[in-house]
Amino acid sequence: MQIRNYTQQRFNKDLKKLLKQAEGFDYIVGIGRGSLSLAQCLSYKTKTPFLYQPWERRDTYPIEESILEQIECLKNILLVDEICDSGNTFKGVIDEIDFSTLRALNQYKIKTMSLLYNERSCFKPDFYASKYNSKAYYKFWWE
Repeated sequence: MQIRNYTQQRFNKDLKKLLKQAEGFDYIVGIGRGSLSLAQCLSYKTKTPFLYQPWERRDTYPIEESILEQIECLKNILLVDEICDSGNTFKGVIDEIDFSTLRALNQYKIKTMSLLYNERSCFKPDFYASKYNSKAYYKFWWE
């Protein structure tokens, strides 16, 4: 498997690409842990409240709370992860929180965003900075 380094310089460039699309949301929700750098930067730059959604299933930690417990009134949410490789994280978080039920009730709308999107993924984010089509492993500068 090829390892690709994702540098801070590339992050800054991709952040600029995504900023306009991140505007207009009531909350930016970062999926823990990898997305926190991106979500916090988007929150700061767009002056949008930031929330953290624990999701560390690969580390076998249970999900202790959901963002739904933190949001008083469900609104317009941007769900952020650093990479959409297999798509399992986005799908898992959305299934775990049961966004589909809430979406059907028209209580809020949710959009998804990632820095990188693998075209082989089972999930396609609404917004992404770059796409790829390989089995490469990305090592991010904050790891």
